[in-house]
Amino acid sequence: MKIIFIAPYPSPHIQIRYNFLKKNGFLVQWIAITRFGFIEKSENLDSDIIIVEKLSNKLISKFNELFIIKKVLMRSNPDIVHITPLFNIIYFPFIKKNFKILVEAFGSDILVYPKQKRIKFKILSYILNWYSDFFIQDSLPSNKKVKELLSNKIRSDIVNSGIDLKFIDKIQSNKFNITNKHNISANSKIIYSPRNLRDLYQIEVIVKAYLLLKKKYNNVTLFLTGYDNDPGYERKIVELIADYPSILYLGRIESAELISLMKASDLVISIPLSDSSPSTIYEAIACKTNILVSELEWLKLYFADHISDIATSNLTEQALSEKMHTILTNKEFDIKDELYRIVEKNLSSESNNKKLLSIYNALCNE
Repeated sequence: MKIIFIAPYPSPHIQIRYNFLKKNGFLVQWIAITRFGFIEKSENLDSDIIIVEKLSNKLISKFNELFIIKKVLMRSNPDIVHITPLFNIIYFPFIKKNFKILVEAFGSDILVYPKQKRIKFKILSYILNWYSDFFIQDSLPSNKKVKELLSNKIRSDIVNSGIDLKFIDKIQSNKFNITNKHNISANSKIIYSPRNLRDLYQIEVIVKAYLLLKKKYNNVTLFLTGYDNDPGYERKIVELIADYPSILYLGRIESAELISLMKASDLVISIPLSDSSPSTIYEAIACKTNILVSELEWLKLYFADHISDIATSNLTEQALSEKMHTILTNKEFDIKDELYRIVEKNLSSESNNKKLLSIYNALCNE
């Protein structure tokens, strides 16, 4: 079986799938679409990862991407083309199809985009209905939306990218080393916001809630990271935190460093306005770190019994500050082990990739 991914780079979700298939002996390529200049020349990429850089002129860029995708598909003759986000289906009316197309739709693809771009999505949905063979989504709300917005003939299922529990378990973390490295108190409580610096993730609200918290709970530090930021929003956040040395923005960090920081943290926070199935939060749970998330529908699939413990619907700065304080000071209440068991059972990359592989096999056997 030969599989080609058409997906952004970097993408932790696709990297997990790509590594799994490679490890199990499948022929895999990744047509990796990325911002111009994002990939450093020194990065040692797998030879089967074909970088396609976006150009400044959008129309010329799309023609260039189409030319490269068409060339690779003709040369490689894959059995399955796995695309994500779903917008990448736009190339296929111009490509002779002699393979199956599996579309992987992440939360915002199907939950946010149709509301923001109604006319564009109508055109896109026509192409999706005509060319795609199977849809996978990462959550219950996404799966419901696919059935609402697309033809009933399109087959779909929930398949998470999952998280690599073996990798997480291997990462060693020492809180003292992290506090020493960043010149903060060894006794400081650490709050970590791992989501990208985008308006959707409400990083500004997190920062302001943290500043309120610090007025009554002084010995606490906030870490921010992100690898795919909105440049304008990133500048806004950098300017906002400039006068506060206890807020540390580390920019893009590697997976091992992210996991190490999560393990050393006392609280990982993520409060987007919309979300589908956040791998970053599953990783935090696997690190056995306290979490605080916005109350959204994705929680109902596996965490319905714990919503009141880990989520909040009140996303004002004052309410978040109080919730963070409660979590950081409540020593008796601890459900981290219970949450870990849920992730271990349902959200490991190994179990979800096996499910994906069964879908690939079924498509190839049709």
